Amino acid sequence: MLIASRREDHRAITRLSGAPSLFNINEPMIFGIPIIFNPLLLVPFILVPMISVGIAWFATAMEMIDKTTVLIPWTTPPVISAFLATGGDWRAALLALLLLLLSVVIYLPFVLALNRQKTPV
Repeated sequence: MLIASRREDHRAITRLSGAPSLFNINEPMIFGIPIIFNPLLLVPFILVPMISVGIAWFATAMEMIDKTTVLIPWTTPPVISAFLATGGDWRAALLALLLLLLSVVIYLPFVLALNRQKTPV
């Protein structure tokens, strides 16, 4: 949203929910946009986790990254959590960063399409 949205209300919500999102607190974004009531954003909301988990599972099964061995708090930021959960495997942190970038790429066309929708009165 912060990268491609032209709507000021979406950009404002994204700016406000940026800091909590770093700690996996996404409710301001989910209910503020709202992603839940928008079928256009519901598609990537469902696809991105499925694709990310599939890639992470494949990387773990092929022993490209170490298995998770440490239980960490759910509020740990994403790239750091991958590093810590695998016992310090830098490749897991790199994979988490790549998956984050892939998520942005998947969301971009949907956000651009959302820009073309009329703003509710």
